Amino acid sequence: MPQLVRRFLLTVDGSPECLFPLRFLAMLYHDLKQVHILLCCFYSPLAPVYQERDLSSSMVEQREERIEARQDVVQGILDKARQAVIDAGMDAENIRLHTQERSVSVAQHACSLAGISRVDCVLVQKTTMGNLHGFLGGNPIPTHLRHCLAKPVWFLEGGHIDTSRAAIGMYQEDASLRAVSHAASMLAGCNTLIDLIHCDPHIDWSISSAIAEPSAPLLAWEESPHGSALVPYLRQARQILAERGIPEKDVRVVVLPSRGDVARSIREYCHQAHVGIMVLGHSKPDGIWGFMKNSVTRAILAESRNLAVWVVQRGTGYTHEDSCC
Repeated sequence: MPQLVRRFLLTVDGSPECLFPLRFLAMLYHDLKQVHILLCCFYSPLAPVYQERDLSSSMVEQREERIEARQDVVQGILDKARQAVIDAGMDAENIRLHTQERSVSVAQHACSLAGISRVDCVLVQKTTMGNLHGFLGGNPIPTHLRHCLAKPVWFLEGGHIDTSRAAIGMYQEDASLRAVSHAASMLAGCNTLIDLIHCDPHIDWSISSAIAEPSAPLLAWEESPHGSALVPYLRQARQILAERGIPEKDVRVVVLPSRGDVARSIREYCHQAHVGIMVLGHSKPDGIWGFMKNSVTRAILAESRNLAVWVVQRGTGYTHEDSCC
């Protein structure tokens, strides 16, 4: 299989933390020659006093000085980030730079740019967001989730993320298949083991089985009313992974008892199984079930430690209808 080209968007602000995603990419993709990156710096506008029409000559001079100083700072940030990308092992010709005066939030600018750019996803280092409760509070979903509808977002927390194992949340929704499609494309050739995870409040024990050779407990669960509803989605997930070149020996199905707290069950499993990548299909919060799923996404984002949470929004990737065409 030819080596795939992966394209990322990363916002930089001059802080050391903003470059942490480069470590993650270097661990996930041992050869970064096929990785492309769009480095973005969104800078603050000048003070309103400098935007007035009738300025004195001294104010005009001050404005020009501030614009020049701002450009020097922005250029310094981008030069430093570009060199860090090259030092990480990426080719210089695979680096693009973008600067823009900020008129809305950084997240909104980044997501808007991602939507019109040839990138696979947006990288977000959680430690650069300031207070996490402020990031989550006051909104039904985090700002990046609200604006990044066209592209997946990788939320990275911590500098020691294990890329050897990934988990994909599976539910009876197309959002899960979009998550599988994105994960398969981005993990192909990485030798990352993949667990297809489902939380079932009706079981009291965990079920873990290779997807190629289902165990007796998994087969019994798949024949239950709750398991049978997921079987078509597991079959499609298996097909998607195979089409992307993921070996079946590297894929398992894991059913967890949710005990009323799906997010906690998933976090505990990721910690115990040394899962460093969690992939979630996120859909519009229609009704109670949609609200619950949004709550799960938010809870996992809020409590993740040394974990990469890949969130795939509606309208991206694979859908149930694709299998029927």
